[in-house]
Amino acid sequence: MNSKKSSAVVIGTALILAGIGILAVQFLEGISDAVILFIIGGVFIAGYFFVRAYWMLIPGCILAGIGLGTVGEGLFASLDEIFLVGLGAGFIAIYVVQWIFEKRAYWWPLIPGVVLILIGLIESYEDFRHLLALAWPALLVLVGLVILAGAIGIGRRRKDHQ
Repeated sequence: MNSKKSSAVVIGTALILAGIGILAVQFLEGISDAVILFIIGGVFIAGYFFVRAYWMLIPGCILAGIGLGTVGEGLFASLDEIFLVGLGAGFIAIYVVQWIFEKRAYWWPLIPGVVLILIGLIESYEDFRHLLALAWPALLVLVGLVILAGAIGIGRRRKDHQ
């Protein structure tokens, strides 16, 4: 694709996202901050899809996650830290989008993503605190089994020598 056509695609995408955002602000009161975050994040994500520049995916997903958390705060005011769940989802989205579209992904976004989601859920749900208190030892056992299986070669494909 030539540069004139590629510029038109980026500009067209930005205009579509801006129009959707402005329409949403007019019809959905109280979430204008989130819409702005979705628009800016969407422009970065669109840039990632267009040129496959990983550096554009990171702020795009994080901003979209913050927007999601902002919407969550408006919809679920009774939940204390639902904003953190949205932000964590943004980090997880970095991994998922790259994995889906590039068939490979860096694992680092999973760490802050999982930590933020867990903190948000723990702070928001008393029942989740109790579940986590019971489940984390089982999670340690599961992780230990996966590491042990990898160390002794369970699950590896055998290479046939012909």
